[in-house]
Amino acid sequence: MSDAKKYPPGMYGSRYADQPDFVLANVKIDRNKAIEELMACDLPFYYIQVLRGNEPDKYGNLAYSVIDDYRMEKQRKDRQEGMAKAKAVVESKPKPAPEPIEEIPADDIPF
Repeated sequence: MSDAKKYPPGMYGSRYADQPDFVLANVKIDRNKAIEELMACDLPFYYIQVLRGNEPDKYGNLAYSVIDDYRMEKQRKDRQEGMAKAKAVVESKPKPAPEPIEEIPADDIPF
């Protein structure tokens, strides 16, 4: 996991001080901005964390969203290891010998 925060383009997490306690966070997705990022992702899942900030921002927002790159890197590593294992299994199996082709007598062909 890198120390620099990566903000997901077109995806925003927020929480305002005047919201009821049962609202944990709001998530807003701008489809046009987010679709490019999602389509470029080579993983089946795209993880986003909504985190609590230390102080409200200029809009009174107490939360923000970041890409959970730790989980995504772990998923990418697991995927690569799984592919390597699968490739090793496939390569270790002996290929079956081709079955002999028996010739059909000319008088046995119906046309």
